Amino acid sequence: MGQQILWLFPVIIMLYVEFSSGQKAKCDKRPTVTGSCKDYKVRWFYSSSLKECIMFHWGGCDRTENLFENGEECEAYCMGLGEVKSAV
Repeated sequence: MGQQILWLFPVIIMLYVEFSSGQKAKCDKRPTVTGSCKDYKVRWFYSSSLKECIMFHWGGCDRTENLFENGEECEAYCMGLGEVKSAV
């Protein structure tokens, strides 16, 4: 039993690190602001250099995973302040 627990602990740590780094990688991708689409919706993205969520006008094309309907969802997902309700 003790050896099984010792074997399971590193697996749990590796899964946590993999999930955390994957989530961070999604928040590092900047959305496309320019393009031929003319929808101009207000959206939010996480700026890894400023370490905060920024509002911008999105044209509706070239969606990335770092694109949220509001600042609260952006902060919850990229800054770890809770669960994200729904991404765009």
